[in-house]
Parts: sequence; structure tokens; C-alpha cells
Amino acid sequence: MEILQRLISGNHSTTPSVQANIVMHENSEHKALLTSADNLSWIVDYGASDHMTGNSSLFSTLNSCNSSATVTIADGSKSPIKGVGTVKLSEKLTLTQVFYILDLKCNLLSMSKLNKDLKCLTVFESNLCLFQERESGTTIGCAKLINGLYHFSANKPSHHPHPRESISLSYPCCFSSNKIGDVMLLHYRLGHPNFGYLKHLFPNLFINKKVDDFFCEVCQLSKHTRASYIPLPYVASKPFSKIHCDIWGASEVSSINGARWLLILVDDHTRLCWVYLMKTKSETISIIKQFHSMVITQFQTQITNFHSDNAKEFFNKDLSNFFSFNGIIHTSSCVYTPQQNGIAECKLRHLLQVARSIMFTSHVPKFYWGDAILTSAYLIN
Repeated sequence: MEILQRLISGNHSTTPSVQANIVMHENSEHKALLTSADNLSWIVDYGASDHMTGNSSLFSTLNSCNSSATVTIADGSKSPIKGVGTVKLSEKLTLTQVFYILDLKCNLLSMSKLNKDLKCLTVFESNLCLFQERESGTTIGCAKLINGLYHFSANKPSHHPHPRESISLSYPCCFSSNKIGDVMLLHYRLGHPNFGYLKHLFPNLFINKKVDDFFCEVCQLSKHTRASYIPLPYVASKPFSKIHCDIWGASEVSSINGARWLLILVDDHTRLCWVYLMKTKSETISIIKQFHSMVITQFQTQITNFHSDNAKEFFNKDLSNFFSFNGIIHTSSCVYTPQQNGIAECKLRHLLQVARSIMFTSHVPKFYWGDAILTSAYLIN
């Protein structure tokens, strides 16, 4: 606001890349702060009553305007409205009744008209402005805070987009530099990890960039969770002394190998996990025995405690005899209390989040869910 007030009052000694304009319809004045930006960037403004642009290539439909309607810019000159049309900002966000004005150097996104026409909600965060559907809460677009203004980067207009381009057009929002593109590409390939991890692994890609500069809509869609119990501080003193176990399924779609279930085993000490795909839950016993033999052979140690929920597969006679014979103590969570098996539950949730993110980004058929989860386990470990 301070920059805007100085500029409107005639003081143009501030940052040269920023200019203020007063936009007026006939008999109605609307103020808007415009900044130099690329031709695809739209500036979010609460003061403008209509969407406006001076770039005719952004329109998917454009009708010429025969009336004498004009807008008045900061220097007092009037510019005619050359046309009115439709602009598609993204797959889910289309602007209607957009004014085409030759003298406008930047694109102006009217918040009042957007909320009225699309009946959407606007959520402002520290460095983002999110547009969400009012009923479902689905995010339909986001604007990035740049130099004090929220910029919405629209898709490049194309009449024949390649199918694979939807990955780069739908989800990576508001970024243009090559380094940011490289970070987002690694973010996709590594299963959508935290950007703080990426900065630690690839510091050269974060030169003059902050972790908060990045936003992934897929992560927001894939990783929403409910708050859980406060975790207990106990951690096993050595690897494989305590194993947490859980079963997930049945999947609505069988994997490419016919699996509909998965068994996850998590080491309490290292938090490493082992994932086994199963066609039926009856395979649980043989997999646990196989895992026990692998631990003894490969790591020369014994499993002393096995923790699970109350699934009946963990309480059959065969498995109970196996635990007794090998001196393994079997503990379980209380009924309807999955929080007491939290380590396995959280690891399973993490696996599913990463797997969903990989599948959303890759646009692969659902029967690849098994491969996505095995890949997620490999990446997380």
C-alpha cells in the first residue's frame, strides 16, 4: 500500500519495474496495481471490477467491441476496450467477459468478478493465494507472491497440447525459471518428498531460492491427514528387536500381478520398511516366517517383539505357535484403536501418499498401484 500511495501521488522514484494505474469504466473508477511481468502472468487485484489484458494471444475466444467504452489509465489518457472474450488460465479455471485493452502492459485478474462468476473461495497464505471451489474445497488454482503481488501463471495457449504436457500444466504452479523447473522435476521423480530434503540433497538448485518458494498441488491432494495421538518416545535399542506390522486392502483394482493386499513390516529402531504384495490375506503367515528367516540369515540377529493390530491373520494357531517356538513376544493394539499401532499406520500412510503422488503425476492406470507402492518403499528407505 505504501508503494501504491507514493506512485499514485506522483512519486515515481521507487522501484522502476512497478507502476500504478487507475483503471476506470465510464462513470466508475477502479484502482489496480500493475507490475511488469511475463505475458502469461496474471496479477491478482481486489480493486478491479473486471478482468483485463493487453495480450490478444491469451484469448480462446475474442469478440470485437463496437461500443465506445473506454478505460482511463494513470496518465489520464483513455484507451478503448477493443474486445471481450474468454481466457483459459488452467484446466479448472476459465475467465469469461475479459476485456481486451491494447495499452495494458500486464494482465489483471479481478478477485470480485472471479468470486462472483465461479463462486470460489480465496485463501491467502504467506506466499500463496489459493482459489478453491466453495462446495468441495478443491483447489482450482494458485497465485505466487512475487515482489509484494500475487501472480497467477496461466497455461501457454495451445490448440493441440501433447497428452504428457498435462503434468507440467496442471500441477507445477507459478514458476518459470529453469532451476525451479528442475526442482519440481526431481520432486516428481523422487516421489514428492519434502522440499527441505531436496534442498539438503541438491543445494545448487536452491541458490537464491527458499523452500517456501515451492508449492505442489498434488501433495495437497494426496497428503491430507487427521491429527493422531501424541507419539510415545520409546525406540528399540537395536535393529529388528521390535517389528511393527499392518495389512492394507483390499484394493478395488488388482495390481498388474493380481495382488489386492499388502503387508508392511517396519523396524522400530531404523524405521526401515519391507512391503509384500499379497493376492490373499492368508499369505501373511508365510511372509512373516520368510521375513524372520531373512533377518536371521542376513543380519545375524533375532526378532524379540512383534506388534500388530487385532486382525485375525495375526492370531491364528499356526502363527502363535511360530512366535512361541522362536521366543517372540506378540503384542497388539486395543480394539478400534489404530493409533496404538501408529508406527506401522504412519509408515503405511506415507507409502500410500507417495504412491498416489507418483500415480497422479505419471497418469498411469490404476493397476500399477502395486509397483507404485514398491517404488515408494524403495525411495523412502
